[in-house]
Amino acid sequence: MKRSLWAPGIALVALTISCEPVHQLVAPPLTASSWANEPAGFAPLTDYGFDTAFSPGEGVPVGDGWYLYNPNGYATQVSDPGAPLSPPNVGQWRYPVGFVAGDAPAVMYRPMAATRELYFAFAWKASNPWQGHPSGANEISFVIAQNNILVVQMKGPPGGPYDLMVTAEFTTSNGHLANSEGDDPGARHLFGNVNGGNYVVTPGQWYQIEVYFKMSTTSTSQDGIVRWWVNGTPVGDYNTVNFAADHPFEEFHFSPTWGGIGGSKTEEDYFWYDHVRLSGVATSPPPGDPPPPPPVPAPATHLVVSGQPHDALPYPVATIQPPVQVSALDAQGNTVTTFTGPVTIAIERNAGRFWPGTLRGTLTVTAANGVATFSDLSIDQPGSGYTLRVAAAGLTGAESAPFAILTPTGVP
Repeated sequence: MKRSLWAPGIALVALTISCEPVHQLVAPPLTASSWANEPAGFAPLTDYGFDTAFSPGEGVPVGDGWYLYNPNGYATQVSDPGAPLSPPNVGQWRYPVGFVAGDAPAVMYRPMAATRELYFAFAWKASNPWQGHPSGANEISFVIAQNNILVVQMKGPPGGPYDLMVTAEFTTSNGHLANSEGDDPGARHLFGNVNGGNYVVTPGQWYQIEVYFKMSTTSTSQDGIVRWWVNGTPVGDYNTVNFAADHPFEEFHFSPTWGGIGGSKTEEDYFWYDHVRLSGVATSPPPGDPPPPPPVPAPATHLVVSGQPHDALPYPVATIQPPVQVSALDAQGNTVTTFTGPVTIAIERNAGRFWPGTLRGTLTVTAANGVATFSDLSIDQPGSGYTLRVAAAGLTGAESAPFAILTPTGVP
């Protein structure tokens, strides 16, 4: 579930790149204003009030087209009568002590039809106190497409002040945008430019966040729009943005990633979300244009032993059955069915009772549909507590659960 969208070289704390004095404005108190800045004529894609109990697991449906990747159970539904939009139910994301930077406790995601113009809004609160990270990154939500990622974040040094701002992580050039900073092309931080600067948000308070974007006509036409509001007040308004025009947006994520690389939580912190609405217009390519290419699958990042080794008689009496299976997963824990690389297996912990055991059989297998199956493994020496290590080039390896090789009479 690792997610680190920050590119090397991006300034960690930057409030403005203009020569004007820096203005830091405190967002006004939140009143339940519903969806005040939703464009006229937009149809809701989802209007979800966190009224479904959250369960641990992967790809768990939570209602109205939303799904939850929650392997550790760090995301839960809780009651907050003070929630501003649709109390009492809210979603709570927990960052326990020891939580590693560059990660999100859980991901709640909503697939969408190809979307070139979108309005999204929700209420959000961070716990007080909040342990910031030296990178300044406290990411709140994402809208995702191939070559286009739009991020809402609470940005600032540990201890604050924290600005509510938007980052455009596109493959297009946006260095022309005044009052922005970052890579060109690449991740570009968009700072508040409507009322004189960024809006300072305070942990422990609810804020309603509204964002509207419209993709540019082409990747260089400089006619894309990104606007956002805090508690109904306009903060940012950019109307010359270059999107990667061939790739409409396809998913919305609550994947609140804390920090960049290095460090861990020394206090237990929380994010809360109250009611989320997405609305807009799903469009298709103009008649006669070729359809856009399919999304690029997420790459494999690590291996898991998905079919663990069982106790077995020694070589040459028997092989380890059922076969040991190894799966290649992406950062979200999904099997990458396009992975077809070679996977190797070896003894990691040698538990030979009298002398070290030797692993026999086919020790390198080419994965099929993301899974490598080792069907003829055996070890020649009895022992209890053997483990196996699996590896593949470019991926993080894994160790199996312990198992035993029995004596010919069936004793470990």
